[in-house]
Amino acid sequence: MSSEKQSDNSNSPSEKVDEPKVSEEFLKDIAKHDLPEEKIRYCLDQMRLNLSQDTTPRFREFWEIRKYCLPFFKENISSFVRSSLWKEFIELTEESRRLKGILDEQASFTTEQIDLAISGLEKEISEYDDIVEKSQKLKLPKTSKVLAANLDKLADIQREVNLLSTIIQRVNDLRKELISTEMRVRFKNKFFKRLNSLGDFLFPKRKLLIQKLSEIFLDDVKKFHEKHLQSDSIKIPFFAFRDEIKSIQAVSKILTLSNKAFSEARTLLSACWDKVKELESEKRKEFEEKKETFEENKIKVIEKIDEIAQKSESYNYEQIEKELNEILKFMRTVELGRDDVKELKERLQNIKAPFEEERKKAEELRLKLEKEALEKKRQELADIKAEIAKTFDLNDYEKVKHKVEDFEKRLSEFKLTKYEKQMLEKDLKPLKDYQSDLKEQEMIASLSDDEIKSLEKLKSLLDERKKRKKVIKSQLEAYRKELGSSGFDFEKAMMVRDLIDGERLRLEKAEEGISEIENKIAEIEGR
Repeated sequence: MSSEKQSDNSNSPSEKVDEPKVSEEFLKDIAKHDLPEEKIRYCLDQMRLNLSQDTTPRFREFWEIRKYCLPFFKENISSFVRSSLWKEFIELTEESRRLKGILDEQASFTTEQIDLAISGLEKEISEYDDIVEKSQKLKLPKTSKVLAANLDKLADIQREVNLLSTIIQRVNDLRKELISTEMRVRFKNKFFKRLNSLGDFLFPKRKLLIQKLSEIFLDDVKKFHEKHLQSDSIKIPFFAFRDEIKSIQAVSKILTLSNKAFSEARTLLSACWDKVKELESEKRKEFEEKKETFEENKIKVIEKIDEIAQKSESYNYEQIEKELNEILKFMRTVELGRDDVKELKERLQNIKAPFEEERKKAEELRLKLEKEALEKKRQELADIKAEIAKTFDLNDYEKVKHKVEDFEKRLSEFKLTKYEKQMLEKDLKPLKDYQSDLKEQEMIASLSDDEIKSLEKLKSLLDERKKRKKVIKSQLEAYRKELGSSGFDFEKAMMVRDLIDGERLRLEKAEEGISEIENKIAEIEGR
């Protein structure tokens, strides 16, 4: 016992303590115990209880009870009991200090986090305009015609109100956390002061925006109310009037309105709903009065529908559509209930449905056949192009001539677009030039020395080449005019340019051929 006292003088039974401040309830309870060890046991239990609280240990009560307990160790107690109780007393004291250290660390961390959170809010306030501009646009229902003119303005104001409300909620959450956090009073007061500064900016601004929002919304509602309820009848169809009220209410549920504006708007719209109920009652009464007429007219329409249904097997799509349109025209000339019109139109559609299905299948078949025919034509044209390319490998004039005639015959059997014709001409014209070249080569090769002196054949050949050159130049000029005057898309323009390039190449070859014959004539004439 003496060694324990020496090791911790601050915790010895002989240390001098101030007058403890314990509760009256505690004093009453401890007075029920007579023996010192019982009093010490009660004190230890109360100390442990104060440390084992669910939220924060009650350190003040703990230390006051500890002070109160110390003198009892000086009383007449057996050494064994004293030693056991003193050991437990020391353990509770150390546990209290350990808990205090942990809680101080937690409080320090929480203080840092609160400081960071408040700093973040202060930064947001300093950049408030930019944050509002970058925040997501609010989309309000666009079904209301009354609010249409101010809808974008309402959406922008409500977007800013939502942003302010979010920041205010964060300020309030921080305030609650600050209240429940153990920290030095001066630190807590500084944090509260910073939060109050934020509130001085946020709350008045939100209040002003809500007031502006309420004024715009309420003004539109008042105009709507005055327009339709200040006279005996509403200015728009009944169903449009009812839907407009619903649309206004849908928008009001999204907007943050002042209590006064909300109550006034609700009163005005309630009056509108009363008008709706009144009109519904009148319509119901009118319907009851006309119910017999509706039923008679419905029977007439059904008779016409049944008559068409019996003959429908002999009709085609155009005929059945014409007959059903006649019935629809008749329906517009007689009075029918809303539900009756819906039912009768369904009957008409049921008659028309099989014809529409049959027409759909026929259209699908037609498109399929067209696609297959188009694919077949493309393949055949591709085959012809490939054959044209191979024909250039032939060196016999008669064979090439026969091939050209065959190609022209086969191509004449196709229904070609202008674009397809131009593309095929692009491929076929060089082959015709090649055919002419072979013919000329055979003619020149067949000339004897005596025949060469007679120059008639060469001059005739020269005339043919000049005529061909003239045709090529005419075609080239036509392509140039077409390219310059027409608003072709990129693909068509490229195609025409390719045709021009092809004609230029043919022109160059024709000019070379003319030059060659002229040189030959000059050579013969110079002998």
